Amino acid sequence: MKTSIVIRGGDSAGHLQAVIDSIRSWYDGELLLSSWFHHDVTKLNGLSFAILNRDPGPGPLFDAPDKHIQNGYRQLIAGYEGIRHSSGDVILVVRSDTTMTQSPFHFFDDPNFSESTESFKIFSKKLVIGNMMSINPDTNHEAFYERCFRVGDWFHMGSREDMLKYFGSYDFMHNGRNPKHIGVEQNWLGAAIKKYYKPDLDLLNLDRYHEFAWDIILNNFRVIDNYSTAKSFCLKQQWINQPANHSAYLMQDAYEQKYNLKFSVA
Repeated sequence: MKTSIVIRGGDSAGHLQAVIDSIRSWYDGELLLSSWFHHDVTKLNGLSFAILNRDPGPGPLFDAPDKHIQNGYRQLIAGYEGIRHSSGDVILVVRSDTTMTQSPFHFFDDPNFSESTESFKIFSKKLVIGNMMSINPDTNHEAFYERCFRVGDWFHMGSREDMLKYFGSYDFMHNGRNPKHIGVEQNWLGAAIKKYYKPDLDLLNLDRYHEFAWDIILNNFRVIDNYSTAKSFCLKQQWINQPANHSAYLMQDAYEQKYNLKFSVA
């Protein structure tokens, strides 16, 4: 199994070299950056190579000045182009402000959490994601519509085919007015559901589909704790002191309990 790691995004806050160094502390394989043409990468050390793309910015999809929609589209484009230019069979994509100090690759296709139901399955094998900003559908902390189909965007890992599929859903993202302020993570997963599973999904009213929110998560994702399991930390100021066990977050043990109940694991 050949692996690749893609760091996606720019470096406006100056965290990128720290991210590269954190990965290089345990990984000597293909490590590439997917960023924008205006990004000077000549002083960065430790990359195998860099892919510089046209920054979509407000871009062709953005008639509405909603920063969540713009940011989501940029994330998917950077990730998709990085995956496309990588050579790995299994690919880890990490944000350019998020360190990772140990390997998560052994969580890929974990036989203890590999079962799925065909009727809710989008990917051939589950994508591994972190719990930070993965919202527990059962939480009472968030507004009801914010609890549905929101999975973290700090890192994603999966097969090449499935990662291209997930990051390639940008053409189905909601791109108009955003009165409910759907989050980047919701718009992203909602677009994938709409493109590959439920074409009539209403991205502005995801709470209508709350009854199958757990089914989508359990059949398509493996959730692990960012801090304790993945050793993954976002360096943005707003996240430095964010508790990993926030009452809204889907913790690894809660995911595993739900999985075991659904698939009747002894």
